[in-house]
Formats: sequence, C-alpha cells, structure tokens
Amino acid sequence: MKMESEVIQMVASFMDGRHGSSQGLNDDFYRRNEEVCGCTTSGGTESIVLAIKAHRDYYRDEKGITQPEMIACTSAHAAVNKACDMLGIKLVQVGMDESPTASYATAGGTATMGGYRMSVRATIDAINSNTILLYSSAPSYPQGVIDDIPTLSRVARHYDVGLHVDCCLGGFVLPFAKALQRDNAAPPSLSSTAAAAAAAAPVPATKSLRSRSRSRGRKAADPAPIASAPAAEGESEAAYHYGQGIPDFDFGLRGVTSMSVDTHKFGYALKGSSVVLYGNKKLRQAQYFCFADWTGGMYTTPTIAGSRSGGLIAQCWASMMAIGEEGYKAHTKDILDTTRAILRGCEGIDDIRTLGDSSAMIVCFASADEAVVNTYTVSDIMNKKFGWSLNTLQNPACVHLCCTVRHVGHVDGFVADLTAAVAEARASIARGEQAEGKAAIYGMTSGMPTGPINELLKVYNDVVLKI
Repeated sequence: MKMESEVIQMVASFMDGRHGSSQGLNDDFYRRNEEVCGCTTSGGTESIVLAIKAHRDYYRDEKGITQPEMIACTSAHAAVNKACDMLGIKLVQVGMDESPTASYATAGGTATMGGYRMSVRATIDAINSNTILLYSSAPSYPQGVIDDIPTLSRVARHYDVGLHVDCCLGGFVLPFAKALQRDNAAPPSLSSTAAAAAAAAPVPATKSLRSRSRSRGRKAADPAPIASAPAAEGESEAAYHYGQGIPDFDFGLRGVTSMSVDTHKFGYALKGSSVVLYGNKKLRQAQYFCFADWTGGMYTTPTIAGSRSGGLIAQCWASMMAIGEEGYKAHTKDILDTTRAILRGCEGIDDIRTLGDSSAMIVCFASADEAVVNTYTVSDIMNKKFGWSLNTLQNPACVHLCCTVRHVGHVDGFVADLTAAVAEARASIARGEQAEGKAAIYGMTSGMPTGPINELLKVYNDVVLKI
C-alpha cells in the first residue's frame, strides 16, 4: 500500500503543473494543481475505462446527465470504444485536422503544430447538453502527434465538461522533454563533424537499460553515434531545443480533469502497471465501486479488479526509484535524438512520406503513391527480411516505429534497411507481383463492411487461445 501511494505521488508530481508552463503562462490559464490524485491499474486500457467511468458517474450524480456522450478523435486509442461499449456511453468521433493547426512559443522560437490532430472545430460542433467528456491524446498512437490540449482545455472549461489526456504512451517522455526544454537544452549537432567526433569518443562503461536488453534491429557491439543527416529544409540546428513541438498537456491546464499514464511503457515497469490520475478527489471517488449491503460485509474496490498483484506494484516502485528523474531525462534525450534522426532519414527516401511531426517518440510514414510502393509491403519486408518490428496502421494506410532506448545507436541500420525495403516494394509492383502478408490482408478488408471483419477477429482470438 505504501509503495502504491508513492508510485501515484511520483507520477502525479510529473503531471500536476508544478514545473510551470513552457510558455511562461503562470496565470489563471496555467497553474499548479495541488489536488492531483489517482490509482494504480493493470494497464492503459483499465486506466482509460476507469477515467471514463468516473466522468459518467460524476456527471450523472452532480449534473443529472443520464444519457452521457463523450467526444474523441478517430485517432484515439480503441480502449475508448471498448469503454463506451462496456459503460453504455455514446461515443461521438470527430476527424483529424490533417494540416498544421496552431503556432505557439517555445524556448527556441515559434513552433507550428503539424497535422493529424483532433479537430477543435469539429469537437466544439459536437458538444451538446449530454456531453460529459472530451478525450485527447499526448501523443496519439497512430501518428504520434499531440492534440491541441491547451485549446481543448479552454473549450472544456467553457462548456463545463471533462477533459481526459491519454498520456499512456508519453507519460514518461513528454514531462522530461519539457524539463529539458525548460533547461534550454539543445541536442548535439547532427552535422558530419559532430558525428565524427562522437564516433571517436570512447563509449562510457556505464550500465543502462539499453546495455542490458536485446535489440530487434541490427546488432551492434556498442551504441553507435546518432546518424548524421542533413537538416530539413528551412530548419536551423541552433533553433531546435528538446521539447519543441510539445504543447502544454498536463494538470497545469485547468480544463484537464483526468490523465492516464502507463508505468509499464517508458517507465520501464513490468507489463500490467499503469496509473490513472484525477484533478481532484471528488472525481476519483466517482471511480470507486461501493456496495454496502453485501451479505459478505461492506464491499468496495478502487479499481475494476478485486484481487491485485502486490508484486507488480513493488516492481514498478523499484523501477522508478532505481531510474529516478535524471535517468528518465537521460533516456528521453536519447530517444528524442534517435527519433529526430530517423525522421530525417525517412524524409530522404524517395516514394515515402512522413505523417505527423514526430515531436515525441513515434516516426510514422506511408507510401507517397500506393500504385508505386505499397505501404504494407514495405512493413512486411522490414519485419520478415530485416527483423524490425513496425506497427501496421490504417485509415490512412501507414506504419510507424515507436523509438525506445533499444533503437539508440541503430539509426543508420534502420534507414538503410528502410531504403532497401522501399526499393524492393517498388520493384515488386513493377514486376506485377501479387501482394502478400499484411498488404494482402489489409487490401482485402479495406473493401469489406465491419461485421465480417469483426467475425474474422473473433476467430483470430479463438486460434490464439487454442491449446
């Protein structure tokens, strides 16, 4: 119990706005929320389900809303659909703005938000008297972009609705990127001179997470320097700082009412560990299940589970204590350097285009023309031939790499393999060959209604669970 409370408090300390806005807005718009509280859960899905359940019950009891609706972008995690199905909530999905949506100040100057973010205009249009919650992502799983949470926070306050920030993926990266931004830290130059100097420098003999685990990509005896790559057109090395492209996203924004943060992702705890946070205790209490009249005695559980593993909580606590804030900050520097270098490498490959702005840890790309290069064929080749684990996405067709400490030092290998995979996919279409693997599956299902596809997914689960 003590370890659980300390895990919650540590995660809350990253998210309560105590470090102040990157834009210097310490006013009624952005200020520290000293009431942030939460619970540990079994993973991101449970954290999301509980946050939605808490808002349903709170707005039912406090506002009398009995036909609740929530608004989420089509890029939101499927756990939202799962939660609404379980809880009897109407889900209103809005589209993405596929063009830049806003500009804001950063330590290095003015930055512009890229596309594939939740449409603020469509969100406002969808709000009605039954709306209880807006759902945002920091970052979204598909394209890795961060929704315009500062604006959504203003909208949520204006209409008196909740705002959830899904920070499951970014919870142990974004706060430390913002810390680096506040430190006015700039990454090492990616020029060939700097790369050569880094290559000549001795590799520190320190033990780290990346030295203890195995790579899915090309093997290297020691982490190599970040690959050199030309600066993107119009981009100044001097102007870039860590955290650039990351808007304010936490409880310092007064409209944010809940957040989900996975400790088992970049927090490096074992799977089955997450935290759901709330802006106040009254909202957290709406999450609890209480049954006073059970014959077995008065019954209450803070989360969905009855029995929970104390071992997982203890391991999560131990992991966080061992790594510490400086350790997470160091990993974040490595991950952001790697992400940026891979993004540049992808932008230099003919016939593919990048989606989003890769301000966090995800690099998403797709074919520039599916008639020339099939996106999913590239993904299949990267997996089967070169051993890279890429995530296959749809609507639009694309794939992404989620950069972790295991990718540090493997930028050159990834870009070289991706270049070769694109060339092979291009040649395959030129030869008139039939698509195979995921390319064939996604090509077939793209023209099918949802019902038959869901039946196929049920069969898939049956096969996985068969002895």
